[in-house]
Amino acid sequence: MQDLAQINCAISPCPNDIYLFSGFLLKAIPFLDADNISILEIRDLNHYTAKGYYDLAKVSMAQYLKLQETYKILNIGGAFAKSNGPKLVKQRSCSKTFDQSIVAIPGGTTTSGLLLQRFFPHLKIIELPFFDIIPALKKGICHMGLVINESKTVLKQHSLCEVLDLAELWYEETSTFLPLGCLVLNKKITEKSSNIVTYNIERSLNFARSNRDLVLSLLQRFSQEKKEQTIWSHIDQFVDQPISNEEKNQAIRVLRHFLNKSLF
Repeated sequence: MQDLAQINCAISPCPNDIYLFSGFLLKAIPFLDADNISILEIRDLNHYTAKGYYDLAKVSMAQYLKLQETYKILNIGGAFAKSNGPKLVKQRSCSKTFDQSIVAIPGGTTTSGLLLQRFFPHLKIIELPFFDIIPALKKGICHMGLVINESKTVLKQHSLCEVLDLAELWYEETSTFLPLGCLVLNKKITEKSSNIVTYNIERSLNFARSNRDLVLSLLQRFSQEKKEQTIWSHIDQFVDQPISNEEKNQAIRVLRHFLNKSLF
């Protein structure tokens, strides 16, 4: 059998991913080697997974739809939103109109970045790493920014205000959850091995649920926002969200159809 402990893995620094993989990162679950788990921002995850660098990776759902010949989606680790999704934000003092604004997005291959451009095709777009968007707003590099990480729940602390919630806009248009990201596994890994991978990720998740105090310091190391309440709020939304497999599959089908009509 393939040595699954040695598979190359990459996830984002977002709290939900670190939480899910904390059992491996803290070496509490003897399965994936922590040294083989890379922590990358979403643009790099999408880019390097598309090149086949990783066996197991977190990618944007829009990117996964381009990689289905090589990768399969796992039924764990996905991110779906009906509300409190990616938020287009601006500084409270900003007087620019929508059409006048330079808008920062966290990459053209991200689900949120693609959808924003689909809904508003005439926006002036710049791409930045997700962790640079709020600093860019504060420095005046852009007028609006698409915030996808845990900072979207504490906008007032950054003197920012919400222009729109992309998940709410998506739900109004489609009546489905917005599928933002997913864990994918290279199809060269057998179905039996795939089941073992999923089982052990579930073990890591159960470890995190039983050891929240121990895991918190790991989460704070990678999270942009350090307050405990902000971190747990983000995890509660995406890790234990009440969504059925049928709702997930429907959301993915709708996204595929939507993108095939536009920028995809």
